[in-house]
Amino acid sequence: AVVSTQSAHYGRADTYKDPQVSACTPCPVFSYTTCICVPGTYRGPNMTSCSICPSGTTSEAGAEFCICQAGHHWNGTDCSTCPLNSVSQVGALKCMECPEGSLSVNNQTSCFCSAGLYWKWEQGSGYCVSPQGPSSWHSNKYLEILQLAGLALMAVVILSLGLLLLRERRRGKKKKVPTATLR
Repeated sequence: AVVSTQSAHYGRADTYKDPQVSACTPCPVFSYTTCICVPGTYRGPNMTSCSICPSGTTSEAGAEFCICQAGHHWNGTDCSTCPLNSVSQVGALKCMECPEGSLSVNNQTSCFCSAGLYWKWEQGSGYCVSPQGPSSWHSNKYLEILQLAGLALMAVVILSLGLLLLRERRRGKKKKVPTATLR
């Protein structure tokens, strides 16, 4: 059956718009090819008829699931809130865990990242980034590591020089240097 994209041409759940009939026609039982669910309804795997989407959700024509709000995911029959420390965008079929050391915030819609980083959604995935972007964050971390390594090396050199000077000073006290006396 062909279904018009205009909402006035859709029937109720469990019906489809047959172009040869002016009214909506009930979907044939066990038919997956001739019946397309109307917007606001869905027919998931192993379902023989369309069901109305739960309150607060919607769907497109022919949908196999309803579209949940951000912070929720479709569980097959309803929208469930994402578990603690996981997040989702609108229409998610599953939630995504926040990176280690971060927490979910804003009703499970974003993760709270460590200092200097912020949460960013991109193409269905989310991650913590610096204001300069992920590549510069990695570059900045690399530079920080190099700076720390340089400071550690300087500390080792200073300590070594200090130990050498201390050793020389102790040797100097042990040796008795003859002193010239005037007569």
